[in-house]
Amino acid sequence: MKNLLNPRWLLLINSLPIFVVLMLFWSEYRMLQSILPPESQSLWLWFASSLAIIGALNLGYTLFLHSKKAILSIGYALTVLLVYTSYLYFYAFNYEYIIPFSVPQWMVQDSPLLYLGTFLMPTLAHAVFILVIKMTKEPRPKQALFNFIYSISIPIGWYILSQVMIPLWHHVDRRFMEHLVIIFFVITTILFLFFCVRGIYILAIKKGAAWQQYRLVWIIPIAILFPLLGLALNQGILSNAFHFGGRGVFGDFSNPWFYIFAVFTGLSLSLPNLKNIRYRQGLFLVRSLTFAYTLYFFLVFLPYLPLSVLAILAIGTGFLMLTPLALFVIHLNELYNDYQYLKAASAFKYLGMGSVLSFSVLPILITVTFLNDKLVLNETLDYLYNPNYSKEAKINKTALKRTLTSLKSHKEGSRDMFISSHSTPFLSAYYNWLVLDNLTLSDAKINQMEPVFWGGAAFNSANRRSADPDIHISQITTNSRFDAQQGAWVSQLDLEIKNESPRSLAEYLTQFELPEGAWISDYYLYVGERKEQGLLAEKKSALWIYNQITNSNRDPGILYYLNGGGNQVAFRVFPFAALETRRTGIELIHKEPIQLQLEDSLVYLGDSSTATLSQVVESIDGKVAYIPAALKETLPKVERKPYYHFLIDISKNASAAKQDYATQITTLINKNIIDKSGAKISLINSYVQTFEMEEDWANELQKTKVEGGFFLDRAIKKALFQVQQQKSVSYPVFVILSPLIHSAILEEDYADWSFALPEGLALYYLEETGAVKPHYLMNIELDSIQDFQPKVISSRAYPNATAPIAYLPDNGQASVVLKEAGNYKYDGQDLGEKSWQAGLSMQGRWRAQLIHPETSEKEWLHLVRSSFHTKIMMPVTSYIALENEAQKEILLRKQAQVLNSNKSLDIGENPQQMSEPELWLLMGLLAGLWYYRKRRLNAKRNA
Repeated sequence: MKNLLNPRWLLLINSLPIFVVLMLFWSEYRMLQSILPPESQSLWLWFASSLAIIGALNLGYTLFLHSKKAILSIGYALTVLLVYTSYLYFYAFNYEYIIPFSVPQWMVQDSPLLYLGTFLMPTLAHAVFILVIKMTKEPRPKQALFNFIYSISIPIGWYILSQVMIPLWHHVDRRFMEHLVIIFFVITTILFLFFCVRGIYILAIKKGAAWQQYRLVWIIPIAILFPLLGLALNQGILSNAFHFGGRGVFGDFSNPWFYIFAVFTGLSLSLPNLKNIRYRQGLFLVRSLTFAYTLYFFLVFLPYLPLSVLAILAIGTGFLMLTPLALFVIHLNELYNDYQYLKAASAFKYLGMGSVLSFSVLPILITVTFLNDKLVLNETLDYLYNPNYSKEAKINKTALKRTLTSLKSHKEGSRDMFISSHSTPFLSAYYNWLVLDNLTLSDAKINQMEPVFWGGAAFNSANRRSADPDIHISQITTNSRFDAQQGAWVSQLDLEIKNESPRSLAEYLTQFELPEGAWISDYYLYVGERKEQGLLAEKKSALWIYNQITNSNRDPGILYYLNGGGNQVAFRVFPFAALETRRTGIELIHKEPIQLQLEDSLVYLGDSSTATLSQVVESIDGKVAYIPAALKETLPKVERKPYYHFLIDISKNASAAKQDYATQITTLINKNIIDKSGAKISLINSYVQTFEMEEDWANELQKTKVEGGFFLDRAIKKALFQVQQQKSVSYPVFVILSPLIHSAILEEDYADWSFALPEGLALYYLEETGAVKPHYLMNIELDSIQDFQPKVISSRAYPNATAPIAYLPDNGQASVVLKEAGNYKYDGQDLGEKSWQAGLSMQGRWRAQLIHPETSEKEWLHLVRSSFHTKIMMPVTSYIALENEAQKEILLRKQAQVLNSNKSLDIGENPQQMSEPELWLLMGLLAGLWYYRKRRLNAKRNA
């Protein structure tokens, strides 16, 4: 421990944390400045500048001592304890003014400024260690027993004083009493920790033969029994007093490896220090390895050390909070003794590097485990959300199961009660950073992932909110102008939306469909009398901040494409006061005059009396084409032949029904009810196997093992991909065979894929009785098939029926056609702001990544940036109007985080909380337990 007197330690313990805190101070202040009152801004600047001055003086003193080759003194330690405790004292008392209640909680919930004491605690602990070392002289150290007596007398003194002070509390000024109690608490806590550390240090350095003979008497309890007891108590194994539904007080330490390493670490410290060089070299390396475990728990419990006195008063086992501190002192001293012995024997060569490598073993193992989780998770997310329909990937389900278990354990901390946590301190934060890029995997995706690979019904957690009937558009004003330079219309819709009810804090919500070739290019919302222009943001980030703001009753408005909904756009504005009318507006850019259905109003944009567009308009690189409605009417009408595509459930739920599938289909063939030619069979569980009806599909059906879930969504999209790629003169009619159709994992809407199947997605379910019932997807109506002869639906072939590039819906509306995917030469970043050509090119890129989702990770990022550049909203972006600069700053931060991560990850269902409990809340609970215990004792005496 004497090495702690080296001033170089201050660079790591003091200068680095203060630098980090100051950077965070500046970052948080810049974000919140616009909504902070002047007095709060002054406090921010005062505390930041004070901390900067303290840190600079400390750094200067460190450099001075280093140049003089001097060591740290008692005077330095006393000064640090006085200055830093005073700083934290004033900071705590002014915190309600530093971040006033007017600042929404969601803006500061992740703020490290709430945990300033955690950053400064290493400096305070180091100062206590300096006092212990300087005030414990060798070779005749004070008796450890007296130091333990002194430390125990402090909580006893607290108890006695509390009996005297509580009755006098009402006779003294409350504010004065609060200050007096806190000052007394700080001083006595420092003394308590000083005597505890000093007593342990004396035990560790005693070298007498008799003392060494009975060394195991005190080392085994401190190094083995107390750590195991503390872990068990934290997890509720011994008591449920501090346990909530599987969560521990200080974090989740239920993993068996915590207990294994507790024993391993204790044994490494309990082994005798024999005078054998090879033995001591090996022991030194083992102790270096286990020191990572000791250091971890020391850092975890370091912020809670000031509460140890309260813990001892409140509960009998509160002394276990001091175990990591005691173990740290003992472990550090044993390493120092090993080093001194090996150095004196000239046997330390290369051991310096060896000790560093040994210490790194645990961090490296943890990192490798987390990286493996990241690899497995990314492979699974790619399979589910960025699949390559040209080939089937295989997922290691055993590795995925372990990864999901680990992910959930680290994820659950975001929804914990204030002093309990599923997450593991530091490790969960490291996991979230390394594996999840500080994002998360939503419950909705986990609830899909598990049924896909292990079966069961997929839980649909989509929150489809319905429109409020009392809020509607009361007035629409339109203005369209033709931009001759680019040959497109720019239309402005100014809307007045009224809340007809006396209810406040209501939300307006509607949906409308954009015609093909029309895009939203601007948006605004009046906040009071101020016109707030909309920001174009990444969609997940915009939706996240919209939900956060609505929870705090502020003013946002948002526009975004619905997932899977094709050109369906959601429009939301919040909040509406009773009988309030709010003003908002949307700008659109479109090639031809269009009609837009807004609630019950049909809005006409552009001048329909102008010349009709009758020729194809291509993107500059020729890869995307806009087919005007008038031209599409001249294209050849074709009637493609439908064929049957049987989707057979071979998930774990279908083991009993599997034998009947072949009989059902064979019966239909033998009775000539269906035409076998062209028909296809897909066997579906977690994966999809597709066969032509002519192939030996029945034999494959019998050989295939029933397992996993019924991943129907992948089978449908894979079939649509093949239809789109082949440009076939036939199209599929899907018929599902499954004993539990509701267990199918299926999207709610396939409008995004309407371009691949202009006849509409026909999906039927064949019951065991032989009846066929329709499912409704892509908004088409189906009749029950009585004779397995579906309706023939016409479409238009572009550019001709002989060599079609695409088949288009015969609906009298314009269409956008992807002529070729990939190798785009032009996009939004090349064509400038609000360019209709840029919108056409980006629409083509969006459609190309739908067909080839294996490219979507790269294309998603490219589309977001192109959308930003052009100000044209795409399905990956959103227009959002925010109330103040602080909200905009948080949006930009969250957006930057999302854009640098896996696109399939989520921001989360709820606001994220740090996993560590707030110190003052824990202090309140401990004080409450102590008071409750005191009341029970008094009741027993009076009984």
